[in-house]
Amino acid sequence: MFEHKIAVVTGGAKGGISALTHALAVSLAGRVRVNSISPGWIDTAYTVYEGPDAVQQPAGRVGNPLDIAKHGAVSVLGQSGIYHRGKHLH
Repeated sequence: MFEHKIAVVTGGAKGGISALTHALAVSLAGRVRVNSISPGWIDTAYTVYEGPDAVQQPAGRVGNPLDIAKHGAVSVLGQSGIYHRGKHLH
């Protein structure tokens, strides 16, 4: 039960960040790019999780900081992200 409460709070917070990202991107268009990244469970110790902890993740595993660096930041901040405005990566 406790885990579900955390998921609800986290989901609500991510929704707020997504809406704020879009609103700021529209408001500041032409002056700055506004993008955000709010990933799910990221393990900074690079532990390999198996069983229920891994299965509940959309990718089938817990993420790590390299996932964000390789995919998220490159998409939003790199050359491939020049067109992105108001982008919110989950």
